[in-house]
Amino acid sequence: MTITINRIHICITILLCFLLIPQTLTAQTEKDITAINEIGLLYYNSGNYSEAINEFKKILRIKPDHDVAHFNLGCVYEKMKQYEASMNEFQEVLNVIPDDGEAKSKIQKMARQWASNIKIDLETNPADPELRCNMGICHLYLGE
Repeated sequence: MTITINRIHICITILLCFLLIPQTLTAQTEKDITAINEIGLLYYNSGNYSEAINEFKKILRIKPDHDVAHFNLGCVYEKMKQYEASMNEFQEVLNVIPDDGEAKSKIQKMARQWASNIKIDLETNPADPELRCNMGICHLYLGE
């Protein structure tokens, strides 16, 4: 009888360990993501955009659908005037949170800025197919 109770106790202990470990890892992972995000924001706020990108991409390697990391990457690319990359990141936010008004606004803003730059470039090179294609992308984002 004592052996059976010990075996049951051991089995319950092992079962509880397996049930609790994923929660612990998830909690630790969330803490790690938060810390990495804070480091990325420090780099972003200090103007070190390449390091900020590296930090936010670390988060996405851990959790590819992390909306905050995508949003922050979009903001970094915006500062770097990489409008298409910025819009792609804000679109990733919308893939996770379809009603995110801030991401929608950012996409519209980036599309307008990118279209404005393309318009200037088209004045000097009106036949450039890549510029025309990119202008079409902007019009799609702007709903035109």
